[in-house]
Amino acid sequence: MLACSKYLEVDDTCVPTGKILETKDSPVYDFTQTKTIGRDIDETSGGYDTPYIIDGADGSLKTFAVLKELSEGKTMTVSTTLPAVQFYTANHIDGCAGKNGRIYHRHDAVCVETECYPDAPNHPEFPNVIAAPEKPYRAVTVYKFGF
Repeated sequence: MLACSKYLEVDDTCVPTGKILETKDSPVYDFTQTKTIGRDIDETSGGYDTPYIIDGADGSLKTFAVLKELSEGKTMTVSTTLPAVQFYTANHIDGCAGKNGRIYHRHDAVCVETECYPDAPNHPEFPNVIAAPEKPYRAVTVYKFGF
């Protein structure tokens, strides 16, 4: 589940076009209700590599993501002070060796990468991300794991 009712349209190189889209208008990208990540993945162009806008982001620490592994009940909850998150499903991994020699393949992993709006300096309609001495960059992200 991602508390993100909007996401950024990206071009074929994954760079935002500047257009903000509603997840409700594209159910494939809507994780505002709990759903299995792989349920609609074949309807994407190769998997998720999508910048989402966190609902109600105001610079305070907000919990916006809950991921649950179904077979053992492991959970990951993510909170951040940042306004966006890149949701990525390991679209380009194939045959990568991991811990204990396990071989990972496409979509065997997921990343929840908190961020400012990507490419924001080139989109004046996006929140300003320029740091300066009088406006230092500070952010907090908390990944909490449970069983």
